[in-house]
Amino acid sequence: MSEPKSLLISNLIRTADRFCVASGQSKATVAKTVFGRGGHFDDLEQGRRDMATGTYEKAMQWLSDHWPLHAPWPQDVARPEPLHEAAE
Repeated sequence: MSEPKSLLISNLIRTADRFCVASGQSKATVAKTVFGRGGHFDDLEQGRRDMATGTYEKAMQWLSDHWPLHAPWPQDVARPEPLHEAAE
């Protein structure tokens, strides 16, 4: 089993995992919304895909904008300033 190709991808996967637990959404649903493809997080996690920095920033911004208010953001991952009101 392969591992993510970078620290940024690892941070994105951990943040997405936390988001999914807090929101009740599946990773496939979130990936479809963010990337247009349901298996994207799994491919990143398994090292089958890489991503450009801009794609990472877009995904992290989406997570930040939709982050549930009751859930803590991962402490060791930089959070982009939300551009929209957080989810409830």
